Amino acid sequence: MYRSLLVPLDGSSFAEQALPMAVEIAVRSGATLHLVLVHNSIAVVPGPGEPVVLDPAVDDASRRQEEEYLASVSRPLTGQGVRQVVTRLLDGPTAETIATYARASVIDLVVLTTHGRGILSRFWIGSVADRLVRQLEQPILLVRPQAARGAPSPAMIRRVLVPLDGSPLAAAMIEPATSFGELLGAEFMLYRAVVLPPPVWLPLPGVIIPPEDAGTPTKLELEATRYLHQVAQQLRLKGLTVETAVEVAPDPVAAIAAHAERHGADVIALATHGYGGATRFLLGSVADKLLRTATVPLLVWRPGVGAEPGAVRSMEFAAVP
Repeated sequence: MYRSLLVPLDGSSFAEQALPMAVEIAVRSGATLHLVLVHNSIAVVPGPGEPVVLDPAVDDASRRQEEEYLASVSRPLTGQGVRQVVTRLLDGPTAETIATYARASVIDLVVLTTHGRGILSRFWIGSVADRLVRQLEQPILLVRPQAARGAPSPAMIRRVLVPLDGSPLAAAMIEPATSFGELLGAEFMLYRAVVLPPPVWLPLPGVIIPPEDAGTPTKLELEATRYLHQVAQQLRLKGLTVETAVEVAPDPVAAIAAHAERHGADVIALATHGYGGATRFLLGSVADKLLRTATVPLLVWRPGVGAEPGAVRSMEFAAVP
């Protein structure tokens, strides 16, 4: 259950597209909603060749404008059922300041768009999202704006796709994903892309070393299927609706995106790194690529070293060899 949510804003309608999702989650969970905006000091150049200086009057006016903006955005949210709204105008490097605030305020979930333009036409959320994925200890729900005021409705979140690679770190995403989906009444799709090792060519005419054995593809698929069924069964015991799918694919990013589109996934939830054997796909690079290409929201989390949430601690994870 979420107790506190954070939405970073920059004064733009694009950044505000994170609000409907955050408000829905806050209302359903009774969480406090934090709205923050990181202030960038306003510098001016008095004339050609003159040094850049901070103009206190201009900077103060900018601060007042940003504070008024936060107040105007927060004002209607309590009328929508949010228990408490907290607004903060922060100072410092944007990503680092947001991460520090999230840690100090014990934020459970950060919701933000992947880009936006601020009051003074600054452009930052794309790069900030990228850095926050690597810095935050909390799960992040990334909403990609399709058009002005065009973010998906929270009521449309009905299916959550969870890619797994057989590792405990990747499986650590199961708890955040199910907590999120269960709150919204969603069902779950556990997905595994089996990436086969290529044949090894030797610099001799007609010599090739084949993969492990002729039955390797079937063996890998069976092991992956057995693994997903094991995870799914434990989730079904909790009353969750879960389906599984295993596919052989040369490109896990394309496979995840295609499966999400074919089966109507509304959110893709994945950890930012994982490990396996020779056929592994590294969730770090997968998350990076999906962050730039996915058309549905991403729920992303960077598990700490050795992270094993209670929901998955009791499972035996058989990593694909």
